[in-house]
Order: sequence, then C-alpha cells, then structure tokens
Amino acid sequence: ANALVMYSSRRFKTDIKPIEEPLYIIQSLEGVRYAWKETGIQDIGFIAEEVGKVIPEVVSYEDEENASGLDYSR
Repeated sequence: ANALVMYSSRRFKTDIKPIEEPLYIIQSLEGVRYAWKETGIQDIGFIAEEVGKVIPEVVSYEDEENASGLDYSR
C-alpha cells in the first residue's frame, strides 16, 4: 500500500496559535453536490471562491480574482 504522510509534528512548526472560533469557521463552509462540466460525473465538495472567504490559506488562485482550487488536505 502507498501512504501520503503530511508532516504535522510540533518540531516542524513555529508561531503556533489556536484557531479562533473553529466551529464558526466549519459552520461557515457550505458543502455542495455538483456535476463536472467536462464529464457530467457527479461529485461532492466545496466551491473554492466561497471557501476563500472563510479560509483563504487553502485556496489556490490563478490571479487575484480567479480561484482555481482547494488544498483539501489542509
């Protein structure tokens, strides 16, 4: 089996602070069901532009206005 390990140990981090109001952040995210335009395949997830309003650190942008995706692992 293959495994992807995301380093999370305290020894790799600095300036560690608790997330303020984490439940508010989670409740602000809206999960959606959708179909991919190219294939029509049904999927679930989030809309990057909407997540960016709440957790901008996990969103990738093509430029200042156009979101392209999310880093779901974060």
